Amino acid sequence: MTDGGAGRLRPRIARAPGRVNLVGEHIDYHDLPVLPMALARGITITFTPREDGIVRLRNRHPGFEPVEVAVTSQPERGSEGSWGNYVRAAVATVAGLADEGAFAGLDGMVESDLARAAGLSSSSALVVAVALAAASTHRDPGWSPPSAERWAALLASGERYVGTAGGGMDQAASLGGRHGEVLRIDFDPVRWQTRRLPTGWAVVVAHSGVRAEKSGSARAAYNALRHRGERARDHLADRLGLASDYRALRRAATRAEWVGIARAELDADTAAVVDHILGEADRVETAWAALARGNRIAFGDAMNASHASLAGRCGVSHPRLEVLVSCARAAGADGARLTGAGFGGCIVALTREDAVPELIAALEAANRAAGFSGEEAPVFRARPGAGAAVGSPEWNPDETGAG
Repeated sequence: MTDGGAGRLRPRIARAPGRVNLVGEHIDYHDLPVLPMALARGITITFTPREDGIVRLRNRHPGFEPVEVAVTSQPERGSEGSWGNYVRAAVATVAGLADEGAFAGLDGMVESDLARAAGLSSSSALVVAVALAAASTHRDPGWSPPSAERWAALLASGERYVGTAGGGMDQAASLGGRHGEVLRIDFDPVRWQTRRLPTGWAVVVAHSGVRAEKSGSARAAYNALRHRGERARDHLADRLGLASDYRALRRAATRAEWVGIARAELDADTAAVVDHILGEADRVETAWAALARGNRIAFGDAMNASHASLAGRCGVSHPRLEVLVSCARAAGADGARLTGAGFGGCIVALTREDAVPELIAALEAANRAAGFSGEEAPVFRARPGAGAAVGSPEWNPDETGAG
């Protein structure tokens, strides 16, 4: 924390990537596996430790007010939708790791090259970056922070401070990312494995121009969808005396059987959500196997089926997302779907590497036709990036592959 005998505080950086989810949407909070990849884009905090246990952050973006919060497990909540609530969520999680006064705090500047409210997990990347930065100021240089898997579980729980009943995919993807690799994340306990994105495969992300604030307008719909799935799970599990766990349901009967029971004993909308949850878990397995075989067409088919289910059964799509998904497929993408919670944000498309320029041009043209500039609705090739870490100012995770 200090620089030799001179006692000067050394600047450091914390970097946490965003993520794009390829298959497995709205099922991580039911402890079912997902297939995201960390991005080479994310949140960077340049910081210097303090001595008074205060975390004080400014944001390079002029639209964000400074945040100052003591390292305590019970910080006072800020205004609704404030970015500072994500900072407080991270700080509260860190405070719970050690005795009061164990962390020195920090002064930091936050920068991002991720679009906000885009379904690329900018908020969770912020939580991860703040947590790693704050934890690195522990006054005992021999203190050991949690493992990446433990961090993922702690921060997934901690982020619910903002009011969104989210799952654990975003934090795990940010912490577990590896260059060039797709993650398969399993839950309870959190763990992951990786597979290389095959040579010749390319992933393109396109913003719809419509923001989807999970801490704001989309939160109620997001939470309602989760709670509908939980009520259905509890009812179906109780019917056969099973553990209230979708993994147990999948072992006990077929998807069609469970959907039939839900339709008969609950309601059509709930049965549709059950159909999505169980079907999406199947699509993750199909896509994971396709990745191992290098079968891009089969992986793309799973993405397409995922989008149809999210739009038709869950109702989380948006007209702008539908335009971009159709555009991507017409431009030759093997698969295209909304990514993230939905309600706006981004789509993700899978294509051949040599088809990337044509696909990007088509998506940019579709956004321009809708009146969105490249800054409002960026389109870019997404490459799997390294996981979150803390290092010196000279450290570049994209060059070293540190994760």
